[in-house]
Amino acid sequence: MSNQLSKLLIDSIEEVERKDGSGVMPVVKITGITFSTSESGNSSFTRRTVNIPLNRLGSKAEAEHFFQEGSVLEGFELYKKPCNEYEYEAPTGETYILNYNWSIRKAGENEPTAKKLDGLEREVFSGAKSNGDLEPQI
Repeated sequence: MSNQLSKLLIDSIEEVERKDGSGVMPVVKITGITFSTSESGNSSFTRRTVNIPLNRLGSKAEAEHFFQEGSVLEGFELYKKPCNEYEYEAPTGETYILNYNWSIRKAGENEPTAKKLDGLEREVFSGAKSNGDLEPQI
């Protein structure tokens, strides 16, 4: 059973500079609530915000066709995504070493994984002009 709530709020859509300096890209800020129980047995809800890049969308205006500020994104949940350790400074000024970030996934599913085409698949499908024209490349 997931300890996340599967109703997320779309806070805003912003344009941010790409890390490689090649321009800007739209990012949607999503807020959700997580539920947890401490070792001492105390329960709490915590507000979390994640920034999700909108790949292949060229501008904030284009992103706003798909995401509306203030709307609810249902059927997804926040989850802890493992990552390399980093320092986090809490609003209280305390510093923590964390090895996870918050991300979203479809409710009830395991962590999503990107699928890579191996060399042969890439070669077979590289000559196709559309999905209806797939032909093996010899």
